[in-house]
Amino acid sequence: MGPSWLRKTVVSLFGVACLGIGCAGPPTAIYSTTFPGMDVTGVDRVHVQEYPEADERGKRVGRDIAAVLRSFGVAVSTGPDFERSDETRVIVTYEDRWMWDITMYLIQLTIYVRDVDTGRILAAGGAIRMSLDREDPDYVARELLAPMWGKTP
Repeated sequence: MGPSWLRKTVVSLFGVACLGIGCAGPPTAIYSTTFPGMDVTGVDRVHVQEYPEADERGKRVGRDIAAVLRSFGVAVSTGPDFERSDETRVIVTYEDRWMWDITMYLIQLTIYVRDVDTGRILAAGGAIRMSLDREDPDYVARELLAPMWGKTP
């Protein structure tokens, strides 16, 4: 039995480990940043852009973003159209991407915080989560927005 048996066992265990790592996919990638000279921590009124053509999953993401901002004490308006007002200086837009793996899950969410007048991006955040590391959209939204508003996720 000796070394031959040991070699087969090690090779088999290595193969199982590689298979497990391969199924997990790449690690989660998350970033959240406020651009130099920009500060959104004092912003207390925002508009979250809704997309009427989005399916129910996409609409849920917009509602979750609005709910997270409200939990930070920010007054939020939502809708597909934005009417300029003196109080609202910031508009929040987002891109969501869903993937199928037994069930649908949010694989990618990118959030942009923009100046209403110029459209300039003040802050942005993004997350990519593979199937085995999936989270609900409200969790991902909080994870991205909290650092922008100076909160803890």
